[in-house]
Amino acid sequence: MMDNNKKMVPRIRFRGFEGNWKEIILGEIAQRVTEKNRDNKYSDTFTNSAEWGIVDQNQYFDKQISNRKNLSSYYVVKPNDFVYNPRISKQAPYGPIRHNGLDRIGVMSPLYLVFRLFEADSLYLEYYFKSTRWYKFMYKNGDSGARADRFAIKDNVFFQMPIKLPLRIEQRKVGLLLKKIDHLIVETDKVVSDTRKLKQLLLRNIFDLVWRFEGFNDPWEQRKLGKLVRELDKKVLGSLNLPIATSSRSGLWLQKDYFDRSDEKNQNTVMFHLLPKGFITYRHMSDDAKFHFNQNNFSTDVLVSKEYPVFSAIVPRDQKFILYYLNNSSSFAKFALEQKKGGTRTRLYFKNLKSFSLKVPEKSQERQNIGDLFFEFDNLIVANEKKLDQLKQLKKYLMQNMFV
Repeated sequence: MMDNNKKMVPRIRFRGFEGNWKEIILGEIAQRVTEKNRDNKYSDTFTNSAEWGIVDQNQYFDKQISNRKNLSSYYVVKPNDFVYNPRISKQAPYGPIRHNGLDRIGVMSPLYLVFRLFEADSLYLEYYFKSTRWYKFMYKNGDSGARADRFAIKDNVFFQMPIKLPLRIEQRKVGLLLKKIDHLIVETDKVVSDTRKLKQLLLRNIFDLVWRFEGFNDPWEQRKLGKLVRELDKKVLGSLNLPIATSSRSGLWLQKDYFDRSDEKNQNTVMFHLLPKGFITYRHMSDDAKFHFNQNNFSTDVLVSKEYPVFSAIVPRDQKFILYYLNNSSSFAKFALEQKKGGTRTRLYFKNLKSFSLKVPEKSQERQNIGDLFFEFDNLIVANEKKLDQLKQLKKYLMQNMFV
């Protein structure tokens, strides 16, 4: 692919294709479908969702909305037909235009506009209508006085929509590329979801002693957390010139990223707790008695609220085990709930946390194996989440630059 800044060509284009794209109107390559479902021949009712495209109505709403006994006024929608839904939303400010990729015939409400291509590649048009290239035309030609939730445009005006097209072979290549990226996004998202589910399954079964690492048969023993960790109560001024972090259930964030702004100004005289690299902290108050413990995995020491306790494992190789135990065991969840003693918030002070009794493998190697296992799971999840985000950003970039 190469950049091209000519007037009638996209900014990004496959190599080997030259020359201007041509501009046509939608009515030159498509015709409106007005075939009604006479005698209720078809019973599969579709709906057009901005997020999911054309889907089975039963699956989308989890129930049948239309009356199956009276579908004769509905339009027949064949595979690869396009449907315009005038209902507007944040995702589709002029309503979504989607194509029927369900590979079967169904019917749609007469509130929708259905059309069928007789020229142009349907896969190319599918992604063209997912872009914003046609928004300007809708904005200029929509009728005034539309309902707040629907966009109004006359049918004959809708089919005057200008569309810029390359040769058919180039249309197909654009559509296939974007479809492949969509496939990778779906597959990567599934990997993230499946990995999370497997991690949760392992967490439950390992901490409930259902599964053990091979070669370890000794019973786990009860120990007070205070015998396994040590507190670091080092208060420093914000003028120490270290980044300020916030502990949350989604992880340890730099404050400027968590709040999408910098809150580090004018805090030189504020006292903080020092959180060195590798140490653990947590927000000590909770509305629902749920606490999340975060380790400082940044490349530098950071500052956290002086209300956040800071601690680490006495034996470094135990730290991952302790971290995952606190965040995932049912026994700690029960202990945290017991700390709620009146009021609307639960306060978990470090002196109380130290009294928590947990089951620990007798051998330190088993503790390390468990911690290392879940640490690798987290690394795998993060890597695939990063890949997923990159794929989404790539698709967004291509959608903005591969159409004229």
